[in-house]
Amino acid sequence: SRLHAELRFAAGEPPTLRDAGSSNGTFVNGDRLRAQEPHALRHGDVVQFSAFEKTSFRFEPPPRRDDGGGTETEEGTSR
Repeated sequence: SRLHAELRFAAGEPPTLRDAGSSNGTFVNGDRLRAQEPHALRHGDVVQFSAFEKTSFRFEPPPRRDDGGGTETEEGTSR
């Protein structure tokens, strides 16, 4: 596929992964995603971009920024 999948980061929303209608599928934690339906990703999810590819990726979202310039984490905000 020319465009296999889309990883999207939008302010105020969880990161999502969307299969773009690929032939070999996109998988999160072993489950195949439905084409064109965004799937919310969580820290530690394992992503594969084909049923035949042996390489997998562990999802670790980037730190979130708050309005005060600090780095927001799952536990709170650091400055």
